[in-house]
Amino acid sequence: MTIAVGHEALAGQSPMKLAFASTYGEISQQYKITGKLIDENEVSPANFSLSVFNTPIAALSIVEKNTEGYVALYPGKDCFRMGFIESAAALFSGGEKKRLLIVADELLPEPYAMLEGASMPPYALALVLSSEGHGIPVPADPARLAGWENASEENAAVPAALRFLKRAILSAEAAR
Repeated sequence: MTIAVGHEALAGQSPMKLAFASTYGEISQQYKITGKLIDENEVSPANFSLSVFNTPIAALSIVEKNTEGYVALYPGKDCFRMGFIESAAALFSGGEKKRLLIVADELLPEPYAMLEGASMPPYALALVLSSEGHGIPVPADPARLAGWENASEENAAVPAALRFLKRAILSAEAAR
């Protein structure tokens, strides 16, 4: 999902730094490694090749031949807000003009979903953030960003990134 949305977002764009934020990272691969360790009491080093947190964004940078660099963030359940803040800070500091932010999580393996009490649907969202004034204006203040995520009990099962997207689209339509 990360590579697919990243590829679409980068189409026709000049090279830019990439950012990836996720709550669980490569949780399915990690679950397979843990299962093998429990079942067989050993793990092949080859199993770790795609299990690191930066795997999706690193693979995207390779496929896109993007040498601008990337960051990978795993701040837990607040991954969208933290990824947005990290990316926006790079723009507001003047160090970058554009940044691709991808927020994604896969479906949790059943045993982990049981521990969490509920599982979010798998999703991936790519946003090209720009300091050049193009696109949908969003609040720069992290405290105001919380309102854009439209967090409420009825939306608790929807990832914050998707709540943000819905609010941004509705805001843009209302401004027309």
